[in-house]
Amino acid sequence: MRPHAVFRLVATIALAAASQPMPDTFCFDHGGAPTGREIAGPGGTRAALLPYREIVESFGKKVTPLASLSVDANGDGRVPAACYEAGEIGLKAPYGLKLAPCGVEDHLELLSICLALCDREPDCDAAHVHKIGAKDECRLYSGVSDACREFPLRLDCSSTMLKRKGGEAAGILCPEAPWDASKYAPVTADADFAKTPTPPPVYRVGGVVVLEDVSGAGACREDGLAAPVAAAIRAAFPPPAAPRDHSAAYAAAECGTEPDGTEPAGSKKFFEVVYWIHALDGEAAAAAIDAQATDPTWLKAAVEDLGYGFFSASESTWTKEKFRESELREWPTCVDGEGNPTGFKANPWQSFAVLYDVQMLPE
Repeated sequence: MRPHAVFRLVATIALAAASQPMPDTFCFDHGGAPTGREIAGPGGTRAALLPYREIVESFGKKVTPLASLSVDANGDGRVPAACYEAGEIGLKAPYGLKLAPCGVEDHLELLSICLALCDREPDCDAAHVHKIGAKDECRLYSGVSDACREFPLRLDCSSTMLKRKGGEAAGILCPEAPWDASKYAPVTADADFAKTPTPPPVYRVGGVVVLEDVSGAGACREDGLAAPVAAAIRAAFPPPAAPRDHSAAYAAAECGTEPDGTEPAGSKKFFEVVYWIHALDGEAAAAAIDAQATDPTWLKAAVEDLGYGFFSASESTWTKEKFRESELREWPTCVDGEGNPTGFKANPWQSFAVLYDVQMLPE
């Protein structure tokens, strides 16, 4: 391999390694135990570290640095001596602390220095390093809410700035204890919760059958037709897609349907029934309904046993509309009265409450 090709390969590998995203470090783990990075030595102040993010203006208000500027405040040595010029940290008035003289290239190390300066300001809760490698400017913030300090990725707390020229990094000083202990899983419950199975999804597949009132007695009644037809379809539905007990609960009939290509209007009375099958095997249920569009064996027999004439059947909604559908189950609470997790299990440690038909932000 030629030398310049070797250099290009090595440079490409180095660039790929350098561009790998660094993980966020939060104040607490899933059980509420402290996990923030220590910025004041063992047992001292901890902070959440958010590489590639910046503080949102509504998150808090900027602090004009005072106590953190002088080298006299650096008795613990947390800020490298190189950061000071003439005994002070440089200031881009009124808010920006200049960290370029520190000569630090590592995102997290530079953020740790910025957070150490934040820890010296009486009102500072969070810090943000702006344009790492270009400006290296440290900005301090106060008035940060308890919720944002604990859950900094939530809306209006911080934002990602991956596309901006120059890196961004944000950090938040951690509270001593969780703001809301109910957001964390009890440590003793971890093993049991990890073994708790999540119920399989129940799929919803629809179909349409067009029937004929062969008796001419006006048997189609929108208020009473759908239920018996749906019950007959559910009873006749073939395995392996065994319908659930509540299948076809939303069946609806439309009287007076006159399919294209039939005899003149009024000679016969047609009506259609839309039915729904709820099954654990959605693909098998869709295939069973699709088959009735060309070979209506069990479906034709089911409706004729009720005294109706069979005219046609549609493909399934999954085939016609090109999307899959499942039941939306509610998980109204995260924990029960004894503290056991009862919410929707998203991973081995977290669950969520899921509420159906609820609008959280009114228009």
